[in-house]
Amino acid sequence: MSLTTYAYSALEQIHACDSPAELTDFTQRLIGDLGATSYVYSIHITDDHMPEQFSQRHVMSSDEEWCELYNKRRWFMNDPFLEYAKRNSSPVCGSEVLPRTQGQQDMLQMAGKYGFLSGILVPTHSSNNVEERLSMLYVGADAPPEVGEPQLKTFRIFYRALGMELMDWWINHLREKAAEKFKLNEEEIELLQLSKNGCVVSEIGAKLSMKPSNLYRKFDIIKDKFNVEKIGEAVRAANRCGLLG
Repeated sequence: MSLTTYAYSALEQIHACDSPAELTDFTQRLIGDLGATSYVYSIHITDDHMPEQFSQRHVMSSDEEWCELYNKRRWFMNDPFLEYAKRNSSPVCGSEVLPRTQGQQDMLQMAGKYGFLSGILVPTHSSNNVEERLSMLYVGADAPPEVGEPQLKTFRIFYRALGMELMDWWINHLREKAAEKFKLNEEEIELLQLSKNGCVVSEIGAKLSMKPSNLYRKFDIIKDKFNVEKIGEAVRAANRCGLLG
């Protein structure tokens, strides 16, 4: 079996990971087999119109110390790779993303000490949902760009596939956690989904064979669970948590 064939077959195993910790270790072994040294995957779900409790940021990395440092120094506020990912969906070598501020320069210099002397950045969101969900995979090598980047680019298409698999895993994970957090049942999630799809009460009632008075009571329960005043706010919150399609 060729290395590329092995790598793609390994992607099928990602969905079987039961926890972020297991996924982190699995991903590290996989990129290590391809000659890379380290990686960071991050997914950011934010909404400027919703309370902070509905914003999420998740970062997983081959080095927990790097994650802690990244969050402690709040580099996510000025990360040049995140800025690139907001505007682009194509993979790019790390050396092509130039720092614009001293803070960004400091971050890149420190990253080099954690196995990111060179790297390849893979945005893993579609361009039409970047305002709702921003995610990216950055794979690094402990070698200067002129040595490390050609090797990383060899597996560019694979890293893109890996990034999408990681995003799918995290979306499903966040959906399960959100349903648990807000104690939502399947019917309530369906009501939120129909509302997001633009259905009004009369249409939802017809679809579910439910009286408007019963629907309004159920909407009140949903609003209480999200601690919001309007069902539209609950829909937005559920969407940002990954509950809705």
